[in-house]
Amino acid sequence: MPMEPEPVWTTLEIAKLVVAALIPLSVAGLGWWVARLTKRIEAAQWRNQKLVEKRISLVDTIAPDLNDLYCYFLWIGRWKELSPVDVIALKRKLDHSIHVNRPYLSGSCVNAYNDFISQLFKTFTGPGNDAQLRTTLESSDGSRPDTYRGPTGWNPSWNTMFREEETDRATVKRLYSDLIDQLTEQVGISPRAS
Repeated sequence: MPMEPEPVWTTLEIAKLVVAALIPLSVAGLGWWVARLTKRIEAAQWRNQKLVEKRISLVDTIAPDLNDLYCYFLWIGRWKELSPVDVIALKRKLDHSIHVNRPYLSGSCVNAYNDFISQLFKTFTGPGNDAQLRTTLESSDGSRPDTYRGPTGWNPSWNTMFREEETDRATVKRLYSDLIDQLTEQVGISPRAS
């Protein structure tokens, strides 16, 4: 029997064979890459969602206290219900909340908080001394000792808690607005147009 000649492989046939083998490998590699990318995107979305939830919780916690400070120094709202001891306690509580949650806030948000607080309080007044309130006991809006509505009445020793500096209301309003804008940005909301 005559032997059949061995087939001769041409470059074209070899190229067809290589391409046929590479197509499934390429599709598998692309599928793996897409799956990995999708998992990364999902993980990033989950982290961002948790960060926004954390920030919303923080804003829910501190917003009423920030507003109480704002009102006290502008002599509006419930300022008559707060003693200087209450105001210092609010500052301490806010300082704690902001600084404990500092990793979750932008630097500009923390700076806006510090600017606002610095306008309201004189800190580092001496070893062991509380911050002093940068406001007066008396203004055209009333007398803090005379109008205080707390359960025990005004304690004259509280008078030393005041710096007796006239509060620059325009600056307080601006700094409060800047801080609120920063907090709203932290939760993904564009600040209101100024």
